[in-house]
Amino acid sequence: MSKKYQVVKGFRDILPPESKLFWLCEKLAREIFARFGYQEILLPTLESYELFARSIGTDTDIVEKEMFIVQDKKGQNLALRPEATAGVVRAYIDGLSNQGPAKLFYFGPMFRYERPQKGRYRQFWQIGAEAIGYPGPGTDAELIILLDEYFKDLSLKELDLRLNSLGCKQCRPAYRESLVSYLKANQASLCEDCQRRLNLNPLRVLDCKNETCKAITKNAPSPSEFLCPECSSHFDRLRNLLSSQKVSFQVDAQLVRGLDYYTRTVFEFQARTGLGSQNAVVGGGRYDDLVEELGGSPTPAIGFALGVERLTLLLQEKIHEQDLISGPDLFLIFAGEKAYQFAFKLLFRLRAIGIYAEMILDEPSRSLRSQFKVADKVKAKAGVIIGEDELQNQMLNLKVLETGKEMKLDMESLKKMSGIDWEEMKSHLSTPGFAFASPEYEQTLAQNQALFKLLKIYLIQMEEQEE
Repeated sequence: MSKKYQVVKGFRDILPPESKLFWLCEKLAREIFARFGYQEILLPTLESYELFARSIGTDTDIVEKEMFIVQDKKGQNLALRPEATAGVVRAYIDGLSNQGPAKLFYFGPMFRYERPQKGRYRQFWQIGAEAIGYPGPGTDAELIILLDEYFKDLSLKELDLRLNSLGCKQCRPAYRESLVSYLKANQASLCEDCQRRLNLNPLRVLDCKNETCKAITKNAPSPSEFLCPECSSHFDRLRNLLSSQKVSFQVDAQLVRGLDYYTRTVFEFQARTGLGSQNAVVGGGRYDDLVEELGGSPTPAIGFALGVERLTLLLQEKIHEQDLISGPDLFLIFAGEKAYQFAFKLLFRLRAIGIYAEMILDEPSRSLRSQFKVADKVKAKAGVIIGEDELQNQMLNLKVLETGKEMKLDMESLKKMSGIDWEEMKSHLSTPGFAFASPEYEQTLAQNQALFKLLKIYLIQMEEQEE
């Protein structure tokens, strides 16, 4: 027996029906981004190691412990992208900066060598957006409002928006000095990692998940106490704009996010239940210095990244697995070789006009009973029964599988009903005495446009049979 291969630890296959959730998240995001004027950017999975070390920070856990680093044949260090913002900024500098501000979005996998746990994998998917060249709190508010609308469209209400401002180059040094002084007074109680972070990057201590460290930092100085007038005005304006749109939020003085490039606004949408302590579904913030640090001109920017795995965990609590399985609109059921040939031709005609249709392709001798079993198994909405009688008498035999009702149309009724416009059909249903076949049949048609389209295609194919 050949060796059986398994997925690499920390990675996973995303199979149906969960993959349908991923598709729904991406589809809705694309619709929202289009309304807000964002355009898609497609990035390489591999980038220069130095790009991430420079942007994220060499003292962060991501760069120190979590990056997948590979060497090319010339000895250059490359890295599977652990996040996308640095790549977007690099691409902006390379090809878009001469065109002015840009509003970009992306969807794709990221990679970090972390301990696998619920909602966290070594390959994980993100939906993100970056608004580059926009300096004001109006863009900050727009991006947060975009997310708020996205979550509302997904019917996710158990999320809390948390905001903070980290200040800028002018006001952050005073805050850093005060924070270091406070942490040094509690240094003996900090975890080993935070004792090291204290001298290298003290803001990372505020992001520690160790319970003892969290208790200590709860009373640490807040960046908001040290904001310069410009940063304070920016943050006040942002909060006023969000309040004007009735977007609820909480100011979280200890929110810093996990990357070095953030300035001024930072935010997270956090789940109240369902994700445990790692409860941030989306996080983002302003990075007004990053474009310049990566070789571009001074350019303000803000962005966010949304964890699709965490989002789907929340959606799984609301959407039953069976609701994600979308069965065919029509299942073609045949009896005999002539009926198989008719059904085979009809199948592709229906698909060509946008109808999800199926039939058993590889077993022309399959019994009607077994075909109905397959139709039920794949959750088809209706079955079109094609046999010797239907072909000889030129009639449509339709069975609505949910109700079990079987309805038939002769050629005369088929011609009359196929000549009616879809909208006209729906309006005529309220007219007393309107019936070509039966009220039940017409009501079924009004509820399922695929069946209405079937009439026209079926009639055309029947008429071809006569020629």
